[in-house]
Amino acid sequence: LSIPIWGTGRIGWGWVGDRFFPGSRSFCLCLVMTIATASAIALALVSPATSLPWLFTVAAVYGASAMGWHGLLVVALTEAAGRESAATALGMMINAAWLGWIFGPVVFGLLVDSGGYQMAWISVVVTSAFCAVSFLVVGWRALHRTG
Repeated sequence: LSIPIWGTGRIGWGWVGDRFFPGSRSFCLCLVMTIATASAIALALVSPATSLPWLFTVAAVYGASAMGWHGLLVVALTEAAGRESAATALGMMINAAWLGWIFGPVVFGLLVDSGGYQMAWISVVVTSAFCAVSFLVVGWRALHRTG
C-alpha cells in the first residue's frame, strides 16, 4: 500500500511543482515538507484511542509528502546549482539522502527503545520542519538573486 502512495505523491507533487512553482521548486518543497511536518505531528499524537480511518489517512498524507519529494528535489537542485554544477550537486545529494535512508530507521528505532514512539516522531517533526525552513530560505534567496 505504501509504494503506490509514495509513487502517487511523487507524480502529484511533480505536477504541482510544474504547474504552480515553475522555476522555484524550493517553495514547493517547503510546502511538501510543511505537510510532512504536520502529518508527523499527528503521528506523534497517535494513541490507542486513535481511529483506524484517521490513522490510515494521516499515514497516507505523510507517505505522499515525506516520500514524495524526490523528483522535486532533483529539479530544485538543478535549478539552484545551475547547468554547470547540477551533476555534482545531485551526486552529493544522493549520498546524503542514502545516509538518511540507512541511519534514519536505526536512529528512529533507538529513540523508540529509549523514549517511545512519541519521542521518535518528534524527531521526525524537527527534521521535517528544518527541511521546510531550509527550502524556504533557498527559494527566497534564489528569488531575490534573480529578480
